[in-house]
Amino acid sequence: MDALLERKGEVREPATIDVGGRLISWRPPDSRDVAAAAKADDVAEAERVLLERCVGALDLTDEQRRAVTAAMAEADPLAEVLVDMECPACGEPFVADLDVAQFVWAEVRARALGLLRDVDALARAYGWTEEQVLALGDTRRGAYLELVEGAA
Repeated sequence: MDALLERKGEVREPATIDVGGRLISWRPPDSRDVAAAAKADDVAEAERVLLERCVGALDLTDEQRRAVTAAMAEADPLAEVLVDMECPACGEPFVADLDVAQFVWAEVRARALGLLRDVDALARAYGWTEEQVLALGDTRRGAYLELVEGAA
């Protein structure tokens, strides 16, 4: 979290990298680039999509491709969040790539569905509108939900 806060307001400008005498201009990927890459069938295709969108050149050698992707990773170390894991069944260690956007969206969606259920239950029990239920705040809404559940 501290790393994210340190980068707050930081402008991500295009950059140039010299790889074996060839100057390669690139820009950091944005959310639209990542969304396009996420539609790829595999990792190699996703990398190709990002390079095409952010570099504009597909005629890169393996060395140049590795250098550009390394520079992108260094410029935005939080773009890929890797977590050391261990298989609970066999104990084999592995590294998982945490999709932060998907994780956050799942949390937002779960919270929204929970609020809809709260509104539904309290509107049925007390005849309140959605606006009235949401105005209660989490603690009072929870107390009323306990009363409703206790009465059932």
